[in-house]
Amino acid sequence: MGHRVRLYEGLYRRVYDWDNLLLAYRKASKGKRGNPAVAAFEYHLKDNLIRL
Repeated sequence: MGHRVRLYEGLYRRVYDWDNLLLAYRKASKGKRGNPAVAAFEYHLKDNLIRL
């Protein structure tokens, strides 16, 4: 069980890393920037990523 906990701790650190959040957003928004919902999310990108 202890090994699994350490694995998840490392995973959470990588998921919540600021650069990884920005990269994930860029990948998810690719080709969708004309979408009003994506534009609205990007307008408040920093706040939205912090809320995640």
